[in-house]
Formats: sequence, C-alpha cells, structure tokens
Amino acid sequence: MPALSNELELWRERNSLSVRETAAVFRRSTSWVRDRITDRSLAVLHSPNRSPTEITVSSIAALIDRLGPERVQMSPPRRRGAYLRLIVDNTVS
Repeated sequence: MPALSNELELWRERNSLSVRETAAVFRRSTSWVRDRITDRSLAVLHSPNRSPTEITVSSIAALIDRLGPERVQMSPPRRRGAYLRLIVDNTVS
C-alpha cells in the first residue's frame, strides 16, 4: 500500500476520512474497511455533496477502542516476493 501524506497523522482532528485513508489508519485493505462499513462497525458520513464514501472519525476511534491495540495491525503490510515466470518455446523449427 502506498504511503499517504503526512496530514494523515492528524486524522483525529478531522471530521471524516476516505476509505483509503481509513485503510491506512488500520493498516488493512480497502475491502476490509468496506466490510466494516457493511457490518456497521464504521459509520458513513452522509452528505448530499459527497460522492466518495467518507467515514466518520468518531466511528474509527470507537472501532480502534473495541478492537484493542493487539488487534490493530501496527506493522507495515508484507510485500510480496518476486515472481518466477517460466517461458517455454514448443514450436518446431
């Protein structure tokens, strides 16, 4: 996951965060965040002007408190290793 700007460090001072920013706070994927929205663990900020999904900071803080520090991933996500590709030429010359 690419690093977000330094303004994310001040996320508690904001009213809402995007799905991507919320995923960075939890160090999880955006699909994990969308699953938490679906099971109502995270609250969505409803506004007629907002097209992208915005999540309330109060619900993010409440979920962190419920999960506890041991359940929130504090280590950076693992990078995948290199891929091996086997190329075979089966043509007859």
